[in-house]
Amino acid sequence: HDYLMLSQPLAEGLLLMDRTERKLKLIHSLGELQPLHKYTTEYGNTLARHKKHKALLAGSIEIDVTTDEADFDKQLEKSAMEGSTGHLQLAQRQATYRAFTSYNGSAPGGGGWGGLTHP
Repeated sequence: HDYLMLSQPLAEGLLLMDRTERKLKLIHSLGELQPLHKYTTEYGNTLARHKKHKALLAGSIEIDVTTDEADFDKQLEKSAMEGSTGHLQLAQRQATYRAFTSYNGSAPGGGGWGGLTHP
């Protein structure tokens, strides 16, 4: 049931539990989902925005994200730089790598650096 609902425009909105911030959130578009946040639908399925233009339902079903109200790249950068150590956590490094490689279409060192060599 969640897949059918999330595959259509959310004109009336959809209430999700943001498990990262531990609060309810009403969204009107999948583009409002924050990167690296985990949500639960009213039917108990998990939902996460793991790529700029994709959300993952129940850990395995990808759904297209056609808008970006949350500003995926900026939020990912902000969350990566937060914290007292200034070091990226594993999940943040992995998400940043996935976002970068999906944008450039190649892994670092594979031509996606605009002719620069990766150390």
